Amino acid sequence: MTENIGTETYTDAVTTVADPWAGVAKELRYGEEGNDRLACFGADTAKAGTSYLELMKKQSTSVKIPDEHTPAPERSAFYRSIGCPEDPTGYEIERPTIPEGMTYSEEFEMTMRGIAHESGISQPQMKVLTKAFNEYQISTFNKQATESARINDAQDLALKEKKGGDYDKFCAVSERACSELIDSKELRTSFAQLIEEKGLKNHPVFTEVFGVIGNKMLDDTLVKGNLPVDDKEYKPASPNSPQMYANAEGEEGEKARAYFTARGHVY
Repeated sequence: MTENIGTETYTDAVTTVADPWAGVAKELRYGEEGNDRLACFGADTAKAGTSYLELMKKQSTSVKIPDEHTPAPERSAFYRSIGCPEDPTGYEIERPTIPEGMTYSEEFEMTMRGIAHESGISQPQMKVLTKAFNEYQISTFNKQATESARINDAQDLALKEKKGGDYDKFCAVSERACSELIDSKELRTSFAQLIEEKGLKNHPVFTEVFGVIGNKMLDDTLVKGNLPVDDKEYKPASPNSPQMYANAEGEEGEKARAYFTARGHVY
């Protein structure tokens, strides 16, 4: 501004400061509400540059979360960075102490290892998952075992009341029927193993079924056989040759087969 005072002229000089951020694109410099993101640095471009370099350094050392487009090597690197082992066998799985009668599934464990590794599950996560699953399995097994025992006890009590003083004798007949009425030693052995594995030996329903079969088919001093023929005095012409009646026709053949079947022969 110029001003005349008397015969002298005075001029005030106005100094204009250059904007140090003038070269920054507006879309980068200003936010959606028009706020200047660089205002906090003032004219200190060195401070702003240092801040930018630190940000770049952090970004360069960070791991990007993979998506469906992430290459396999990058995906594997990310999973390993969060604790996923190199391969499925690398998981450390603590096997629980399981109750009697329950089996641990090796096949299920191997399946879970593969699924967990493919999904990038870390070792700590796998430990939590397997622990929770095993506890659930054991709890479910114990509940089922308790309920099964309750039902067995009730059925056994009903059988005892039904048989009265003949209960022990009836159980002995049932046990004999499971073995003596099966001619084949191999089949008899396999059947005995099946009974043991399935826990059927002392099952009340199993005992009653084979007790009834034994009472009808065993013919000795312990239990008189109830022959499925009308004539209790019937005896085939060849009492020592059951196989000759295997395909015999007519009433004689039917009675003979019934006779031998009642004594344990299997056609």
